[in-house]
Amino acid sequence: MGVVYEVIDQQTNQKKALKLLASSAAEDIPDVVARFEREVQAASSIQSENIVRVFDAGTDSGSPFMVMELVHGRDLHQWCKQLKQLRPEAVIRVAGQVCEGLAAAHAVGVIHRDIKPGNVYLSEYEDTVVAKLLDFGIAKLKMDQVQGDPGLTKTGNMLGSPHYMSPEQAQGLKTIDHRTDIWSLGVVMYKMLTGRTPFADLDSMGQVIIAIWSMPIPPVQDLAPWVTPELAAVVHKALQKKPGDRFASAAEMAAELRKLSRDGSFQLRLSHLEPLSEQARTVVAPRLPDAGPEPAEPPRLIGDERTSGTMQAAIENTHAGEMTVASARKKAGISLWIGGSLAVVAAVSVVLGAIRVNRVRSERSEIPPTALAASAPILPSAPSAANVVTSAEVERPKPAEIRGKVIVPAGVTARLDGEEIPIRNNTIEVVGPPGSIKTILLVAGKRESKHQVILTEQGPTPSALVLPGPPGKKPPPAPGTSTATATKPPKPGVDRQFD
Repeated sequence: MGVVYEVIDQQTNQKKALKLLASSAAEDIPDVVARFEREVQAASSIQSENIVRVFDAGTDSGSPFMVMELVHGRDLHQWCKQLKQLRPEAVIRVAGQVCEGLAAAHAVGVIHRDIKPGNVYLSEYEDTVVAKLLDFGIAKLKMDQVQGDPGLTKTGNMLGSPHYMSPEQAQGLKTIDHRTDIWSLGVVMYKMLTGRTPFADLDSMGQVIIAIWSMPIPPVQDLAPWVTPELAAVVHKALQKKPGDRFASAAEMAAELRKLSRDGSFQLRLSHLEPLSEQARTVVAPRLPDAGPEPAEPPRLIGDERTSGTMQAAIENTHAGEMTVASARKKAGISLWIGGSLAVVAAVSVVLGAIRVNRVRSERSEIPPTALAASAPILPSAPSAANVVTSAEVERPKPAEIRGKVIVPAGVTARLDGEEIPIRNNTIEVVGPPGSIKTILLVAGKRESKHQVILTEQGPTPSALVLPGPPGKKPPPAPGTSTATATKPPKPGVDRQFD
């Protein structure tokens, strides 16, 4: 988003931090400076030791900036990178302090929307460490950027950090409330305890977004068997797919974490941030009986008013193969198969998830049984309201056959499941039972590409196909899509990577 300088306030002679945002942000949104200043004013109204203070905001040569307190230490991302897996007591205290900061922010109506290790700064004062939240309002600015213009394709920049987004934020819903921050904090706790995010092994942003609202969260104790069931219960309650099943507030989550702290406080010292001992890693705590209800039914992807430009842009980028982690981080030049369908992405996600869980379980079976944590009794299982089926939840009958149209580029011939099919007005008709997958081969001269389309109740997905151009050339946009969307290059200075 920009660069941070250490500066001196000439009026007070105090050192402060000045964050200068990339000028590209101001070019994409009308009145961006005024809106950014309003967000900063809201953040500066929060009175909490666990939030970095904001003193001023403005613009310099077209680039928005804000002046913040200067803190010394390292962010949580650097600590996680160094320690891999943090001690449970450290996780409880860091998360508890973040909860207190969020509670203060939510009390004045400010939602962070981008809670991640890089935005949690562990400020050091001699032996005492204080967790402070950074960058209030910036994620709101990013989301407004994509909702204001669905044609923009800088999805990695606008969505923030996909691995830490809540299901409702991944869908781009406009009904996001403070509970999205609770989900993100749950992912941060998962990362601190296990050394990875729940879907870290998925290869693209599209896969991650789909998994967030369609796949169950792997149990934290599968990756960190020493975690007590009480602490695992807090993590998994924060990671419930439905906002109503999470903690009702950050204060409620803090109260549960305080019960798990050894001294009932969140005071954090450098000694808490020492590496997890090998002896601690051999402990196998009692298992949490139930990590939570199954994920809710995935929302409709195409033609649904609940799916905003954010989600649609992510899906389209997945089809075009623009957002693989490998290409973003390693610059290996590997892209996804152009025109690959969401059905293939989802199937790969499920297979990878199953392989990961089976591998972890087999590794756990090799851990020698040692002394169990005395403070970790098995929690009694209780009936969940999510398992009670009411008449309103009875699944409606599914259609026996789906009939829909798929847009194809001009000048191509098409084969559907090996048989040539007529093309009328740049569309082909696809018919089959719900959930069936159809293979479509597009041919234009010596060029051809194979696509798979899944038939859903909302129609074929994807609903438009493209034919890759010759090497070194960009493929032409499918009929009905925006030329600007398909060809607009990323602006310099914008980081497309995601953590």
